Amino acid sequence: MKLYEKNRICRQEVYYNIARMFHQMSLTPLAIHFYEKVLAEPPPVVYYMDEEGNKAVRPESMYDVRRFAAHNLALMYRTSGNDYLARRIYERYLAGMFVLALLEDTVAVKPHELGKELGSVLRRRINQRLSNKVVPELGLCICVYDLLEVGVTYILPGEGSGHTRVKFRLVVFRPHVDEVIQARVVSSNSHGLTLSVEFFEDITIPAERLPEPHVFEQSEQVCSDKSPTLHTLLLSRYLFACIFVILCF
Repeated sequence: MKLYEKNRICRQEVYYNIARMFHQMSLTPLAIHFYEKVLAEPPPVVYYMDEEGNKAVRPESMYDVRRFAAHNLALMYRTSGNDYLARRIYERYLAGMFVLALLEDTVAVKPHELGKELGSVLRRRINQRLSNKVVPELGLCICVYDLLEVGVTYILPGEGSGHTRVKFRLVVFRPHVDEVIQARVVSSNSHGLTLSVEFFEDITIPAERLPEPHVFEQSEQVCSDKSPTLHTLLLSRYLFACIFVILCF
């Protein structure tokens, strides 16, 4: 890892890739450690020539992966039961494209769970039902943020399960209209682009919404910018793109 870190310029990228590796290996403490190191790193910088011909530096938010790291880190905190740290991550790093939705529902508690701590059971049941699902007019449900009100548990005649009325807040991925978010190009074809924000890969941009002029390179299977005043930009896999939200869910 030291050799990999030495050969890469962007420390954010290094720490994020290492964290993802440990995350996929289920080595949670190491993954959390490197995700936290990503959040501590400033955005990457690019060097350019200013109007007077002098070398200058500016932050390049297009390649800033702190939001991706923050989302993965918050989910890991949630999974490990550390709700306080998960909330802090959401509030500090993910307030832009994530919202809190106030919901109320009746949650079924299985007979073998009636003797367990009710709050944990309700969280797990709600997450199993809603997490990673798109609810129309709401957005992509991520996880339970907190429980606001927990009613009395009733066992209906002829059933062994308990039923509890719960009012809770849910973390929802729902970018605001006119918001600019960063996403990675997953694939491209003559119909447009498919983009990913790591945890959600169903963002599509139809060809008519791409900047003009552009053309689809059949041999390379990528879209490219054909403006004579700009360098050719190949929208290929793993390239990051900034998208302007005009409609959401």
